[in-house]
Amino acid sequence: MSAAKNPFAQVRLEQLAYRFPDASRWDVNLQRLRAMGMRAAIVGPRGNGKTTLLRELHRRLSRPTADVKSPISKPFPAHVEGDSHGSLLLNVCRCNSWLSSEPPEHAVDRKTQRAFIEKTLHSLNRNTVLLVDGIERMTWIDRQRLVRFQASPQRCAGLVITAHQDCRILGLKTWVRAKPTANLLNELIAELGVEMKIPIESQPGNIRDALRDLYDEYAKR
Repeated sequence: MSAAKNPFAQVRLEQLAYRFPDASRWDVNLQRLRAMGMRAAIVGPRGNGKTTLLRELHRRLSRPTADVKSPISKPFPAHVEGDSHGSLLLNVCRCNSWLSSEPPEHAVDRKTQRAFIEKTLHSLNRNTVLLVDGIERMTWIDRQRLVRFQASPQRCAGLVITAHQDCRILGLKTWVRAKPTANLLNELIAELGVEMKIPIESQPGNIRDALRDLYDEYAKR
């Protein structure tokens, strides 16, 4: 099977929407995030949708407010219904692009990382929600500096990060806990148009790796 026809091709995987673990709707989860003051963490093991969720949040906060009942569709940042903001997405893993969830081939030195973050945060303002993917690749001192000073409530409208563990020590509650389950994997497989079922008792530890294994399986056919 050619790569273009493989149902598990990367270009198709990137089009999959994030599914919340409790199957709740986006509006419900956004309301929870607002109740947290727009300052929280997306927590979970590697390869289970944290980056996908952060990107979707970025799109929802940054897109034109076409879903708001108004004769004029305004771009963010705009004060619409009291709680709409623009967003700024920072990918610490790559230090040059947020278009891929893959880590770079070589580790970025601290000086380069700091320079990239400083440059990115230059456009941060009080109407912007900062979204940080891969904060755990920063040193502990730089994390503290980012959360408590560079992205303090006085400097931006919110802060949402991805992490592998709870971030209460940074003062951030958990907004969503990404959990790998066979049910979730089966839902994604069905959305890709493939008729197959992963046994419920088979709990995947990494959804992304499980989908890549299926890509290899189909490539051999």
